[in-house]
Amino acid sequence: MMLTKRITSVLLSAVLVVVLVVSSAVISSAITTISDENYKYAVISDDELAIYRYKGTDSEIVLPESYGGRAVAGIYADCFENSAITSVTIPDSYTFIGDSAFYGCANLTEIKIPKGIDTIGKYAFGACTSLASFDISHAENLRALPEAVCSGCTSLQTISIPMIIGEIGDYAFSDSGLTSIKLPKSILKMGSGVFSGCSDLVQADIPPELTEIKEETFLNCTKLKTIVIPEKTEKIGKSAFEGCSLLSDIEIPLSVNAIGEKAFYYASSLTSLFISNNVTSIGAEAFAPMSYTNTIEIVCLEGSYAEEYCSSNLVQCKNVLLGDCNLDGKVDVNDVTTIQLYLVGEEALIPTCCAKALANTNKDEKISIRDATMIQLLLVGIITEL
Repeated sequence: MMLTKRITSVLLSAVLVVVLVVSSAVISSAITTISDENYKYAVISDDELAIYRYKGTDSEIVLPESYGGRAVAGIYADCFENSAITSVTIPDSYTFIGDSAFYGCANLTEIKIPKGIDTIGKYAFGACTSLASFDISHAENLRALPEAVCSGCTSLQTISIPMIIGEIGDYAFSDSGLTSIKLPKSILKMGSGVFSGCSDLVQADIPPELTEIKEETFLNCTKLKTIVIPEKTEKIGKSAFEGCSLLSDIEIPLSVNAIGEKAFYYASSLTSLFISNNVTSIGAEAFAPMSYTNTIEIVCLEGSYAEEYCSSNLVQCKNVLLGDCNLDGKVDVNDVTTIQLYLVGEEALIPTCCAKALANTNKDEKISIRDATMIQLLLVGIITEL
């Protein structure tokens, strides 16, 4: 889906249309503007202006740092929307870029966000279909990327996000041409649909501190084959991986407690998925429908919520044994040895989330010598079950 101006904005505009017609004269008079040959400026204060509209005809532009003895502080909303510019140089002194400032600039090929910018508005570079470079590495004061900032930028293949960024807004890169993305560990919050519709996305690194993968995050990323969900993630949202038809390598970490509706809907290459006892909520059609020739199998413990879900939703299910951390289908002394070796540094012996869950026999959310002892007690008959 090609994301244009958000539907909510359109609805809001419809509701307010009468008010806007009545008050348009008041709004227009509230902004004092002055002009030169190329620009209309909005007067912010006695000392500052902002670029309000571009009136020129040049395709390659260098924005002014000042005009008439006043500093130019930034770029107003919609300023260059749908213009024919091919390049723009923004001075380091600018501090803001408004909503939709460059929206629909189909000939704009690159953008460098200067170090002074601390705020970028939503849709600022949306639908810039020729934009191949979005450089934010010099933006020392920028802490968040807004909603749909590069949505629909079909020529944008890669982007490097600096460590200062802590938040990415809804649909920030949706329907873009991204093929890979590495997200820094500084990101603590990521909105819905950030990479939805990125049909060329092959590789993505999710920030390790992220606690929730929001709805539609990777919706219809049809070339995505593998991804690592961070160990702190607690929730996988609705349609988060829906339509990821090549996704075959993924683990649900033990931290996850909820999987949303259609989270893996039409992820038709996913054949097996372990779901731990910690998951207590799974939405409708989370794993279905799959292709006719490739049906997913949910691996879980007997009596778990996942087993109940599978039974109620006709999803294939395979039970595994608590204690069988070497995944050989039985609980024996080899599992005791596996845990002991793991605790002295042989971590590769218990590599998966499934193996870790099965090793945690005393159910205290960590692997310790007590888990090996529980298996030993079972084997000598002191206890009858784990």
